[in-house]
Amino acid sequence: MTRQVSSASSHHGGSEATDQKRGLTVIAMLAVFTLVEYIFAVVLDAPAALVVILAAIAVVKAWLIVMYFMHLPLVWQGEEA
Repeated sequence: MTRQVSSASSHHGGSEATDQKRGLTVIAMLAVFTLVEYIFAVVLDAPAALVVILAAIAVVKAWLIVMYFMHLPLVWQGEEA
């Protein structure tokens, strides 16, 4: 398991500690966006505006998940020996 983490770290160009910090930052951002979604859902009374705002937040959250947790940038880098 350690070898896989180290390998992933080298692909991101950072150390394991940097990757952990980045991961925790992404998790915190996802939590904040979820809280913002909840607040908008409770406070806003305009359904059309609510749909637009929640859809925009969902796109941002999906982008964060795909880019960090699913390692999509590695797909375009290719295999390096």
